[in-house]
Amino acid sequence: MSLVKSILRSLSKAPESRVRARGLDGSARALLAFELMKEGRCPVLVGSSASDAEELYRDLAFLLGSTDDEARSKGLFYLGADEKSAYEEYSPEPLAVMERLATLYSLAMDPARVEALVVSPSTFARKLIPSRLFSRGGDYVVSGARLDRQKLLRDLVSWGYSSVSSVEDPGTFSLRGGIVDVFSPNLSKPIRIDLFGDEIESIRSFDPSNQRTLETLEDALILPAREIVFTDEVVKTACEQISALGESQLVPTKRLRAVLDDVENRIFFFGVECLLPLFHPEGLVTLEAYAPKADDVVWIIPDPGELEEAWARHLAEEELARAKVLAHHGLALPVESHSADGSEVLGRALDRHLVIELPRIGVTDTAIPEVAFPVSGHETLRAEILKATRDEDQAGLEPLVTRLRRWRSAGIVNVLVAGTRGQAERLKSLLSTKERGLQVRLREKRLDLGELTSTLRTGGTLADRSFHAHIVIGELSRGLLSEGLKLCFVTEEEIFGQRQKKHKKRAPAAGAFVSDLADLKPGDFVVHLDFGIGLYHGLTRLPVNGVDGDFLFLEYKGGDKLYLPVTQLRLVQKYASAEEGRNPVLSKLGAPTWTNTKRKVKDTLLQMASELLRLYAVRSSVEVQPIEGPGEAYARFESDFAFEPTVDQQKAFDDVVRDVQLPKPMDRLICGDVGYGKTEVAMRAAALVVLSKRQVAVLVPTTVLAAQHFNVFKERFAGFPDVRIEVVSRFQSNEEIKKTLAGVAAGQVDIVIGTHRLLSKDVKFPRLGLLVLDEEHRFGVKHKEQLKKYRTEVHVLAMSATPIPRTLHLGFMGVRDMSLIATPPDDRQAVRTEVHRFSEDVIRDALLNEIRRGGQCFVVHNRVASIDAFARFIHKLVPEARIGVGHGQMDEEDLEKVMVDFMEKRHNILISTTIIESGIDIANANTILINRADRLGLAQLYQLKGRVGRSKNRGFAYFLIPVGNLTADAKKRIAVLQRFAELGAGFKVASHDLEIRGAGNLLGKEQHGQIQSVGFEMYQHLLKEAIEELKGAAQKAAREPEVRLPVPALIPDVYVPPPGERLSYYQRLNRAESDEDTYDILQELTDLYGAPPPEVENLVQLMRVKQRLGRVSAINLEYGPPTKNMPPRLVIRFDDREVKLSGEQLASFLNRKPGSRKMIPDGRIMLYLNPFTENREVVVQSIELLDELILKSLSRDTQRRS
Repeated sequence: MSLVKSILRSLSKAPESRVRARGLDGSARALLAFELMKEGRCPVLVGSSASDAEELYRDLAFLLGSTDDEARSKGLFYLGADEKSAYEEYSPEPLAVMERLATLYSLAMDPARVEALVVSPSTFARKLIPSRLFSRGGDYVVSGARLDRQKLLRDLVSWGYSSVSSVEDPGTFSLRGGIVDVFSPNLSKPIRIDLFGDEIESIRSFDPSNQRTLETLEDALILPAREIVFTDEVVKTACEQISALGESQLVPTKRLRAVLDDVENRIFFFGVECLLPLFHPEGLVTLEAYAPKADDVVWIIPDPGELEEAWARHLAEEELARAKVLAHHGLALPVESHSADGSEVLGRALDRHLVIELPRIGVTDTAIPEVAFPVSGHETLRAEILKATRDEDQAGLEPLVTRLRRWRSAGIVNVLVAGTRGQAERLKSLLSTKERGLQVRLREKRLDLGELTSTLRTGGTLADRSFHAHIVIGELSRGLLSEGLKLCFVTEEEIFGQRQKKHKKRAPAAGAFVSDLADLKPGDFVVHLDFGIGLYHGLTRLPVNGVDGDFLFLEYKGGDKLYLPVTQLRLVQKYASAEEGRNPVLSKLGAPTWTNTKRKVKDTLLQMASELLRLYAVRSSVEVQPIEGPGEAYARFESDFAFEPTVDQQKAFDDVVRDVQLPKPMDRLICGDVGYGKTEVAMRAAALVVLSKRQVAVLVPTTVLAAQHFNVFKERFAGFPDVRIEVVSRFQSNEEIKKTLAGVAAGQVDIVIGTHRLLSKDVKFPRLGLLVLDEEHRFGVKHKEQLKKYRTEVHVLAMSATPIPRTLHLGFMGVRDMSLIATPPDDRQAVRTEVHRFSEDVIRDALLNEIRRGGQCFVVHNRVASIDAFARFIHKLVPEARIGVGHGQMDEEDLEKVMVDFMEKRHNILISTTIIESGIDIANANTILINRADRLGLAQLYQLKGRVGRSKNRGFAYFLIPVGNLTADAKKRIAVLQRFAELGAGFKVASHDLEIRGAGNLLGKEQHGQIQSVGFEMYQHLLKEAIEELKGAAQKAAREPEVRLPVPALIPDVYVPPPGERLSYYQRLNRAESDEDTYDILQELTDLYGAPPPEVENLVQLMRVKQRLGRVSAINLEYGPPTKNMPPRLVIRFDDREVKLSGEQLASFLNRKPGSRKMIPDGRIMLYLNPFTENREVVVQSIELLDELILKSLSRDTQRRS
């Protein structure tokens, strides 16, 4: 009899069908649930806390062979309640609300789908929305059925969906003509509903990152996105009850009226969830209304006594929270409207079901039978590995190897769980060495435990006893060993130490930030390559030779006007500068000023590039001793990294490892925002150098950074106790510095970190192999001159915390070795963001929650004049806190001391201005409060939010806004903040903004003015030209071809209404370099907006003509209409600066049809067309003729090469 069958048998005999199971903790609970599912049972697991429940859910999803997102398809659901007080004014996390709605819908309307359920304990104490919500809100759409589009749009708004231009996140929708995109909470991908009149032509799922169709669906279910559905009846009833409640609680009329206005206008205002019961006339319900009721249900619960204590605390805290709201004359429903007695709810839910209880250690109850689930963990494995490392086994993995051999001998199948493919490959490499002789298999697909356990009986490949271990990719909270099931799991954390967990998060579309005209608005400045800086006034439609076209209306100095055809958009860039708030000077059309400005900027760039090239040449001629390549010890150092490297990070690692193995000195710059992983690149370089018995110096501009790096390096090298790391800065005594420098000179210090003191003459390195420079642009001129010497003697790795655009990075290629880390690490942005009205309770609770979990907090108050008073206010609110205050007007040494004290945890709250935007990286600080967030820009908020959420603890960002009525402008800012907080909208714009400012910092003050005078993109263009010129690869800029054919070629506003979207498509079509690129864009337009009208198809064909003109160095193709003496004709003009065709080839082309092709005296080619040729056929013939010319030019190139 199997272990689980034995437990089920005990349950059936036990009084009240309840047993206590010993030995079930960590992932063993998920394993028990999995075994119950195999026996046809429906396990319902209750976590001991919200985080424990989430962990349980992920463990069971892993054993089922699915990711979090795929778990529902395997019948696994998660149900969690809001952890915040029902009386707290805040915006709940939308994704959590939507996940709850999707689960509740399945439990109520489709219970057969639910094969396993994981529940957080707060779900018993917090009431839930009634299932009637799903009859009031939601819709089932079927291909071929009728659908009232306008009603659907109204419904989506009333169901809590946000209207957006492009659907990327759950809870959003967009409308484009007859196409409606919707991302419902229950769907893993958004859907696209294509309507013809009121009939659904098709329903397709699509990829939110690129908006392209994935598959066609027959039907789809759309659920509400919020727990309130604004129907007429609900609004009427809610307003009546809110009025009655407000009057009974003496709420000020003005405040009450504001709430009623928002409800009447169907606005989801801050704090609307506090009144949730009033939007459900039948009242909220408790968990047993949804809990699975089938006979096959088995509950697995923690010790009820433990849960009851938490539920009692919850009710007491809710009573206090309600009393505070009433004391401030707010609206507050009775506690029983929101909450229930969790013990009673649990009792009713468990009624008539089998229950497996997990007792607390030391607690016994003789009335309940006990069963054993013999499972053990690997609690001592990591300590044994660390001990083996100290005992000279470089990789330290012998304890694991020994266990794997022993377990395999006992017939146990060993499964090693790695978080990522890269980590799995490293683990396989470390275990499969010739010396160890282990047989290890890396499993290509995700684990399916059902397959694994079945192959145990059949002797299939996965369970093949010839393998010591099978490595699978996934996430398991803890490993386990079950001798009864002949199964063992070991997680990578148990081998290499704690790693950052990756939770579900849809990755944004990757790609460089290239200036996109989609956000170009009338009144914005633009830069024309030839005419300079102008003012954009919008898209204008004009007829030219009887054919309509779209033109950019640009204004220049003196009111001069320029109408630029959209086919010439490659000549225009949006103006951007490294300095905010300064408008550029408009150029004068026809004057030489713009040409002169470009020449001056280019001369400056030539000087800068020339110096870079000179250093590059000197380094290329110097030889240094190469560093040894990565060995086993370095592989273990890599594996100790607590995060999965991003693609950019991995490329930077590879660049550095390759550079230091060359016999010439490395001089590489690593660019990226704070927290994006630059320091890890430096530490891997340092590890490689130190393992080659060479020394490393890390030079930083401030004492704060010295202390920060010292702590980070010490922690990262903890697994290598023989590596000696020291720091030299103002905070060390003279005696300590003297001792450290003596150790450096004797070769006993492997890594020394310090400020410019390390550049002093008394600092001697007997075997320096690597110099790491952090924030080099912050060093003075004298120190920079000293550093030039090092650049030709040792390997130099510089780091800059200023993010820069990829385009600038590419511009430097060939003159400066540079690695760009532009993508944030996984979960780098997974910071829980809440927008609150300013409240003492919110501030106190947020700060105390962080302090009580051993963390630290940033509090941003961006007013120096009142910051001390604000600090006193915080001290009064949280007297138990240790508070430091820092701002930019303090003495530099005082500010450094405050920062270092915070870093070294002498303060647990740092109150500061926005000086913490950049340069500070404190993993233990995971909460940030930003006072008057409505006054800060999106880019600032983005960067401030990025200061937290860097450790295994979750980060929290609280955007505080003022109480009371806001101005119209402030309301707009709050709307942006809400969207920013909920869905991360605006990150691209904010990041692009930061990159441009970062580029200005990196290039230095002397370049700021140059960027200001020509705009950032033009600056990059001129930089590229300057570098190519110095390298002898300069090419004359190709002239933009013009096409004038007798067809209307444009994107009608009735087809793509938003002007920004039309501009973006025009820009992309202009940038397309091949037919494939062009047709991809046409396919995307068809996907998003339906079948394109003839004008769009004409535009695509014109762009194909334009591409071909460029390939034969033609600058103009023009159609001549028929006249009395001449048939219709095409005229092609070539660029006389670069001729792709020889005279012989051109003659051959003309002679193929001598009657209809000829060259006229000014060098143009004239091609006569049939008098009856239709206008659209003219375009087709143009492409065919140009293809013929291209073939001629290609044959010339072939002759040249031969």
